Amino acid sequence: MIKLKQLISEASLSTDNTFRQLVKGWEGPGPIVNGMHVAYDDAKPNVATNSKSPIQGTLTIGYGTTKTVYPELKPGMKISAKKAEELLTKGIVEHEAKARRLVKKFDSYPAYVRQAILNAVYRGDLGPKTAEAINSGQWSKVSGMYLNHPNYKNPGKFPGVVKRMKSNAEAFDKYALELTAGGSKQSTNKTTKTTTTSTSTDSIVGKTIYPKPGPGYVNIRETPVVDNGIFDDNQSGVVRYPNAIGVVRKVTKGQDSKTWYFVKLATGGFGYVRSNVVKTTNSKYHVVKPGETLIQIAKDNGLRLDDLQGVNQNSLNDIYPGQKIRLK
Repeated sequence: MIKLKQLISEASLSTDNTFRQLVKGWEGPGPIVNGMHVAYDDAKPNVATNSKSPIQGTLTIGYGTTKTVYPELKPGMKISAKKAEELLTKGIVEHEAKARRLVKKFDSYPAYVRQAILNAVYRGDLGPKTAEAINSGQWSKVSGMYLNHPNYKNPGKFPGVVKRMKSNAEAFDKYALELTAGGSKQSTNKTTKTTTTSTSTDSIVGKTIYPKPGPGYVNIRETPVVDNGIFDDNQSGVVRYPNAIGVVRKVTKGQDSKTWYFVKLATGGFGYVRSNVVKTTNSKYHVVKPGETLIQIAKDNGLRLDDLQGVNQNSLNDIYPGQKIRLK
């Protein structure tokens, strides 16, 4: 038991300077006065608190340290740079312990995956469904589930949360793709047999695909088969025209010898779609004019706002004159 604890301690990300710098970058140091870190309200991260300050968010000090890690924390408190580093170490270790409780094989994953999981635990946005998907090995679903979180959809006064969560989701997607790429050329289970073709000669690989106008939607599948005989639970989602499905990463032949695409989905995660119900398209763009809004642009081009966001892979948080927006 002592040796196990020692091994876990040695593997801790608290000693990984890259991860420490990552946390510092996301959390920020808070206000510093005369070289001392001063307690602050994370709703106003650049404003030092005092004993009479009303706290609207969470009382914090140093690099994201709260009372959970530092029970002595009070408004107006000051700590040295050394103490801030010590509390950062303590915080990482305590969040790692929580990550191990949530994710059974936490220590077995590559460093970049552990960093993303721990970063998500730090933010408090690693939900139970995401943890369940990780624990059951359903990595193609992880990023999509992770981003289906209130912190991502409604960041409020913390727009940096979206960037941070996207970074974690990209790490989850990278690992999902590595697992797929690392599999055998031919894989068989009780419902389907697939053969993966070489991606170097497939012109479709790397391209964004869309549903064909008729019937106007595409079912996303967990495996390249239409019906696995279990109440169609192989279906994991639907993408409707004209929204982008995502980017093709591999071309696969299913048991029926039909061609399927393994796609990095625009909404996060991965899935399979049949090749005969999708298309690539020559994109149509609109250049934003001064004073225009997304709602106005969508209406003028006969689109719903959700469709416009979907075609642009939900990247239109802010628009500016001269920006090119994809219409289809």
